[in-house]
Amino acid sequence: MKKIALVIGINDYNHFDNLDNSRNDANDMHKFLEKNEFEVTPLFDLNKHDLENAINEYKQKIDNQTISVFYFSGHGLQLEQYNFLVSKDSEINTLEDIPYNSTNISSLFSDISDDVDFTHIVILDACRKTPFSTGLGKVTTGMGMDTPRKGTIIAYAAAPGKASIERKKERNGVFTKNLLKNIAIPNVNIEQVLKNTRTELLSDTNNKQTSWEESSLHDEFCFIVEDVAILEFQEIIEQFLGTADNPLLQKVLPFLQPKYFHELSLEHLHLALSLNIIAFEDEQEEKVQATIDPDYFQYDLLLERLTLFQTRIVNEDICENIIDNTILEQIEIINGINYGNNELLSAEDAFPHFMISQIKYDGSEGLLACFSSFIEGLHYIKPMIFLKNDTLQTICFKAMIGDRAVDFLKKFVELRKPFEEDTPNLMNVVEDVEISTREELWKFFNGDDTEDNN
Repeated sequence: MKKIALVIGINDYNHFDNLDNSRNDANDMHKFLEKNEFEVTPLFDLNKHDLENAINEYKQKIDNQTISVFYFSGHGLQLEQYNFLVSKDSEINTLEDIPYNSTNISSLFSDISDDVDFTHIVILDACRKTPFSTGLGKVTTGMGMDTPRKGTIIAYAAAPGKASIERKKERNGVFTKNLLKNIAIPNVNIEQVLKNTRTELLSDTNNKQTSWEESSLHDEFCFIVEDVAILEFQEIIEQFLGTADNPLLQKVLPFLQPKYFHELSLEHLHLALSLNIIAFEDEQEEKVQATIDPDYFQYDLLLERLTLFQTRIVNEDICENIIDNTILEQIEIINGINYGNNELLSAEDAFPHFMISQIKYDGSEGLLACFSSFIEGLHYIKPMIFLKNDTLQTICFKAMIGDRAVDFLKKFVELRKPFEEDTPNLMNVVEDVEISTREELWKFFNGDDTEDNN
């Protein structure tokens, strides 16, 4: 599918009032479309000859399965049922001047065969100010309605015959400002985008400006398409960024389901598994209420998912960033808690597991999460760092195998050793206590109030 766009903004006019925001509107639309994989031609302050040449070159690129966008920000006129774009050098003194000195919108649709199956999106943010005051009775500022050819939607900044509002203190015109906000929402089709834009435009202008559209679209089109799994996991990321509290297991457990497990990126899946382990161990430490059977989570669910995760890493990991073990010297473990195992297992005894620490690195807090397993009798690890900044910062490292993996694991285990839960040594306690009778021994273990049952 080919995606092309022609984006035009005209601020400076020879014979009409200059505009303040049209170049900004076109620049911002250009950036948005280019970011979303459109081949964009941005042009500014065009005369009529160059405008029409640009339109002709744009149309020549359209063929079957093309998604095409034409965006114009500037002055516009309506003469009877026809709409015209006003170029930099357009001079309109009589009704007869309009068809000759401005560009008919219908030229966007001419010379394209009806057999060509494409999606054509036309966005017209015109006109912002009354361009002249001549008393020409049949001329209206703003745009009227055109009959779009099949597969086309035409969006107007204002209702038929009405002008569009421009505010000097704002970067964009009010229509384009609200359009840019709504068009960037994933998984919303263009017709709904325009409806949402109209709702916000009415609110923004106290019901003074109503956007309008004409459509003959027969397929749905979204400028941004994101997997539902990604959108839902984004909520977990936002919670991770926005609070010092660990997530609850019931919030992160769904991302171990096959639907999400196979659709999340490796980086997001690495984080999802880490957060599940943290949440589960918080339940086991009774920091929060338990919600799941431990055996089911550890042996039926997690172990199977970790095995699948290892397969995905081996098949999909393309990260080439080699970790320097000195990075462990730059990391400060915070909160004094080790999540997951903290021992270097022999390759024969190793099983897929995580070693996770809450850390401070390079001025930011986050997680160092190291997936550890074995391949063909050799240790195999995949470390990643997730840092809490304005957005999630992920530092991906290349997986290691063999001696390099062992060397890293030894250093990581040593770094975590001060935070291991110590097993009390009863003999150290007993050393300084004199016990000479059975009764004294009984009282030592059971307290003075415990009866001797002999």
